[in-house]
Amino acid sequence: MYRMIFFFFIILFTCFACDYEETRKDIVMANRITGEVARKLRKEKGLIPMGTGGSMMDDIKMMMLGFQYYGEKSVDEARELLVYSVECYLTAINENEEIRPYLHNYPFTSKNVEVDIYFRKIDGHTVPIGEINVASSNQGLVTYFIDNPEGTALQEYHEESFEEAQRIYYESLSNTSHTPTPSS
Repeated sequence: MYRMIFFFFIILFTCFACDYEETRKDIVMANRITGEVARKLRKEKGLIPMGTGGSMMDDIKMMMLGFQYYGEKSVDEARELLVYSVECYLTAINENEEIRPYLHNYPFTSKNVEVDIYFRKIDGHTVPIGEINVASSNQGLVTYFIDNPEGTALQEYHEESFEEAQRIYYESLSNTSHTPTPSS
């Protein structure tokens, strides 16, 4: 009797372990893509990876990358970094055929990725009050934060949809001679 119970639990454990291993494949792929994008953005834009995350309980609903950037940026410059980074991330995700079956929706859109950029002065200190401290693209919204003048918390400075940020960014590119693209 005890032997049957023991074997039952062994079989049960084996089944759950196999299922667990299968569900981990999506996370491994998501982490690989995230790492590749992080290395690319570090090389191309000087963005230093500092965090990753996502929503991957049953399938991949959202993927996240956080960066630190040494240098002060205006809203327009922060927008350029965010739009480029989000587009690069989405391109890497959507072009990877192996991960597609695990995505909650395909193609992934700006509502499925989060990119946060934390700005520091070149010497590592915090940016001055009134300067962009954090730029974030999350759930299809781009938000720019500054330090609260009282120094207690971040304060929203400006918010726009990701589509609006793209439009402004590409209009500014059409006024210049070069047009960088996030393609791999």
